[in-house]
Amino acid sequence: FDVFKVISKKIPLVRLEEWEKGYFVIQDKASASVAHYLSPQPDEFIVDLTAAPGNKTFHVASLTEDKAKILAIDYKCNRLRTMQLLANILNMKMYIWHQALLAEV
Repeated sequence: FDVFKVISKKIPLVRLEEWEKGYFVIQDKASASVAHYLSPQPDEFIVDLTAAPGNKTFHVASLTEDKAKILAIDYKCNRLRTMQLLANILNMKMYIWHQALLAEV
């Protein structure tokens, strides 16, 4: 399974070492369902125009075992930097672009 429902917890999930290491992300049910509705396939080219902070984008990538080509775009540089750090931790390959860079292409 790639989605779990937390029923109870003794400590906040964001205090767990596994969360700090990027082993899981926290999403609500609606956000987690987006990747499943998209039904991404390996070798597809997928563009996420509002990518940061990246939870749905990483979920899409994981469903394709990181074999889809993903272009992640957003207009907030600081959130994209955080997204790039998480992509590095998860060893996921995706193209992360700031919206302003697209105007220069």
